[in-house]
Amino acid sequence: MSVDTVTPEQLQVARTRAGLSPREHGFHVDQLEPRLVEASKPDALAEALLQPDAEAPWLVLSGPVGSGKTHLAIALLNHWMDTRHLMGRFVSVANLLLRVRSTYQANAVETEFAVVQELGQTPLLVLDDLGAGYKTESQHAESVLLGILDERYRWERRLIITTNLSETRLEQALEPRIMSRLRGRAQFVTCGTADLRYLEGRGTLAHKSDS
Repeated sequence: MSVDTVTPEQLQVARTRAGLSPREHGFHVDQLEPRLVEASKPDALAEALLQPDAEAPWLVLSGPVGSGKTHLAIALLNHWMDTRHLMGRFVSVANLLLRVRSTYQANAVETEFAVVQELGQTPLLVLDDLGAGYKTESQHAESVLLGILDERYRWERRLIITTNLSETRLEQALEPRIMSRLRGRAQFVTCGTADLRYLEGRGTLAHKSDS
């Protein structure tokens, strides 16, 4: 996208290319559920992402299933793309690992190196759901994640991670070199303890939030 004039249609195309569904195109920082706003202070996070490259923190959004952390991450991605007119990418860790495994096939159309470079260089990357199940993956999967984070760390590119693990449990689950990079650059944000989907199902919420 150009940093000059961008039409609404171009923004919609950019959101789709970023990996967002049509429904997720409408996730905005000013429309989040009040409980999530109170816990995470999204306006301050959105402002932090707009800081110069060297000053913009990585964000690790943690909370239980249904706490709204993915909704918040997408809202921040949309806000950043709308404001900066630069590309971003949204990818779940599960799909990332599937994509990497597909590069091992004889008829693969891309290489593992290409995946790491693409996700390492995109201006803003959202890695969704770095959870407890990640520890069951191979050491090779950890090397891929380390390669992406290392590329982003070296070139001072923005990163948002969502996880259902606390900072302490994340440290237990991740390889020390990965955690070292997170501690060196990331701001850890707790998105609350309530399952907003459950509360919505009981009719106590006005807005819907995802995991």
